Amino acid sequence: MVAGTILAGIDLRNLQRENNNLSGEKEEYPYKEEQIKLIDRYIELENEQERLENQYEETD
Repeated sequence: MVAGTILAGIDLRNLQRENNNLSGEKEEYPYKEEQIKLIDRYIELENEQERLENQYEETD
């Protein structure tokens, strides 16, 4: 979860830099490409679990 937050923060700051709302150089991810894929997959699974739990609560 922390890794996902770190990636999101980097993405947000880089987007702000592209829009000239933040100074500085583009940040690079502190993770390798395979690690980023695993982090993204974890977030997908976490979101799916939350969706299923909400659906279960609605039908219960």
